[in-house]
Amino acid sequence: MIYESQRGLTVSKYWPDKTRIRKQVPNRTSAKALLTRIEASILDGTWRDLRAELSGAVQADPTIAQFSERFLADYAKPRLRASTVARYALSIKNIVRHLGNLRLGEFTRREAHEFVEHRKAELSQKHPDQQIANATVNRDLACLKKVFNYAVEVEILEGNPLSRFKLLREQQVEMHVPTTEQVVRLAESIEDPTLRSVVVLLSETGLRRAEVLRLAWPHVDLQNRMLTVTGQTKSYKVRYVPLSLRAIECLRGIVRHINNPAVFIGLRTQHEMKRIPERQWRKGRALAGLDEQTIHGLRHYRISEWVRAGIDLRTVQQLAGHADIKTTMRYAHFAASSYDRVRQLMDEAAAVSA
Repeated sequence: MIYESQRGLTVSKYWPDKTRIRKQVPNRTSAKALLTRIEASILDGTWRDLRAELSGAVQADPTIAQFSERFLADYAKPRLRASTVARYALSIKNIVRHLGNLRLGEFTRREAHEFVEHRKAELSQKHPDQQIANATVNRDLACLKKVFNYAVEVEILEGNPLSRFKLLREQQVEMHVPTTEQVVRLAESIEDPTLRSVVVLLSETGLRRAEVLRLAWPHVDLQNRMLTVTGQTKSYKVRYVPLSLRAIECLRGIVRHINNPAVFIGLRTQHEMKRIPERQWRKGRALAGLDEQTIHGLRHYRISEWVRAGIDLRTVQQLAGHADIKTTMRYAHFAASSYDRVRQLMDEAAAVSA
């Protein structure tokens, strides 16, 4: 059980041997996570180890391997999206492989630099002409920073040894944005009517795939031509996206289900769509002659069109749901006016010199 006392929030639970644990926690999220962890340990028979850990019988300075498990169980799973937890779990495997036996208090920036070198050299040991990308190593470093931040939060460490640790420079990848003609041709080439509507709405709103699939009719205002994207987004913020006439036409053509508020429902399952039907998607791309086109490219298309239309980048940031303006700045080159002015000045200078 979870109850509030003068000291704060407390988790109380009986172990199988009838002894009782009372543990103070900082907030209700942590309380629920701890209670879930206790109940799971009772089910799988590892409750004695957990009891020893919670009672302080284990070392106050755990190894990175030990604390990483706690980070996933008590921090990541209760607070973060499933996809983020999976990404952290993958990074932690890499971290534990190199740093698992090192205690939190022993870790220094020197170990961080050695970790980077070892990670980059892993692939080259099997394939001498290849190396793990900097972006992959950066994801592991970002995860490690989160682990140490949590160690500070639960008062195991006084500070994060990776604070202001510089990430590796990443190779910027060229953004492939389809043309309007290609987007229209792609939608027309998809036979499945539900998937066709998903493609149209993605290209007209700039929503992420998961955001479109989670759409519910109460969030769609056809009269005022406005879409509400709820807090279940990547940035956990509510935002509002205006609907184009093409998007309105698309939404009005979707059949509503009386007992299900979801906008997109699978024809066979009659349940909310959880994922894009890959077979239909690949078939549609092939018919349109766009085999390399990705679902996320439709989001790139809409955001680039907003910028081309002269909408300021701050507004585009809000429409796209970017947490950082740096992400929006990747689309700045689509604003033709600035480049047109540069070309004009160059032409004028060339005319004078001639």
